[in-house]
Amino acid sequence: MIRVPTSDEKSSVTTLHLAYAEASLMLLESLMFTLIERGVVTIDDISDALRLTIETKTQFVQEGMHAEISKIAGGVLKGIANSVAAAKP
Repeated sequence: MIRVPTSDEKSSVTTLHLAYAEASLMLLESLMFTLIERGVVTIDDISDALRLTIETKTQFVQEGMHAEISKIAGGVLKGIANSVAAAKP
């Protein structure tokens, strides 16, 4: 017999997943800016990568592929892109 998780267990798993996502995003942003500061990549390189990712998420929304998550993710990516753009000299 399959055991259905309780609402507390579901909430705990969701919180864990959100914590991993947040930690991953913070780490990637930190690494991104470190790579820029060290001259490994340019701000334009990062901006291009972000633009392509935003376009992909926008297409996901249009195709109904995880539309709600993709829409929110696109907004997060736009915020990061604005942060990168603000770092330009």
